[in-house]
Amino acid sequence: MNPDLSTQVGPIRLNNPVLVASGTFGGIQNRVMDPSRLGGFVLKTVTMEARKGNPPPRVWETAGGMLNSIGLDNKGLEGFIEKDLTAFRSWNDLLVVSVSGRTVEEYGVMLKRLSEEPNISAFELNISCPNVSHGTDHASDPAMTEAIVQIAKSSTTIPVIVKLSPNVTDIVPIADAALQGGADALSLVNTL
Repeated sequence: MNPDLSTQVGPIRLNNPVLVASGTFGGIQNRVMDPSRLGGFVLKTVTMEARKGNPPPRVWETAGGMLNSIGLDNKGLEGFIEKDLTAFRSWNDLLVVSVSGRTVEEYGVMLKRLSEEPNISAFELNISCPNVSHGTDHASDPAMTEAIVQIAKSSTTIPVIVKLSPNVTDIVPIADAALQGGADALSLVNTL
C-alpha cells in the first residue's frame, strides 16, 4: 500500500510535497534521478535577456553548508522557450517556471509570453536573487512587491508563487504585500 503524499498549495495540487528549487540541479537532473518521482520541478530562473551569470567559482562548500553566486545564468526568455522548455515539458505533471525581471513591467511581459506555452503549471516570481546587482530590491519594498505581483496576475491565468528574500528585517510586510497583490502562494525563502 502506497501512502497518499499529495498536498495542496493554494490552487496548485502536488502529487507529493517534494519540489526541486530553481537552479539547484543546473542541467544534470535527468542524469541523476527520475524527475517524475518529484511533486514538481521549478526550472532555473529565466530573465528577459540572456545572462552569462557570475564568473566562476560559483559554488563553495563551507563547514556549515555552501555558498553560491550563480548570477541568474540563462538563455533569456526566447532562448529558454526555443531551446529548453520543450525538453522539460515531458518531465513532470507540475512544471513551475521561475522568472526574474529588472523592472515591474518585465514580469508582466514574460508571464504573458510564457502563458502562450503549453504545460506550465505555475510561475515563480524570483524577486529575491541576492547574487545579482539590485536582485533583492523588489523583495525589500512592500509597494514594489505588490506592484510586481499585480502585473504578473493581470498577465496570466496560471498560478503565481512569489519567492521572498530572507534578507529583510521583517518579512511579514513583504509577504502581506505579495498576498495583497494576488499571489497564489509564497516560497520562503531564497538563498540566505
